[in-house]
Amino acid sequence: MVDERLDEVEETVETVAQAERTRADLSDLRREAQRSNVDGGRCESCDARVDLSMLTEPVCPSCEETFTGVAAGSSWNPFSDPTLRTRSRSTDPVPPTDSEFPPRE
Repeated sequence: MVDERLDEVEETVETVAQAERTRADLSDLRREAQRSNVDGGRCESCDARVDLSMLTEPVCPSCEETFTGVAAGSSWNPFSDPTLRTRSRSTDPVPPTDSEFPPRE
């Protein structure tokens, strides 16, 4: 009985900790957007338009990718949308090594 109760408490603590991390991540994203004078943008993964004020977590409502940051729109093009960076697209691929290409002749 005590073990079951302890397991329940541990689950509750983990749930609360996860909710706090999600809240903090969303706050960080909104703060970054505010510094760039941005209130929304296009998802880097699916190109959906997202209003940051409507989010309850830092996740695209269309493709469910997690947002990692904000890239302001082009300064020379007033019609360009800011980009909401995502984990899947923001990670730079490792550049190929010379051994992966056959020598040129």
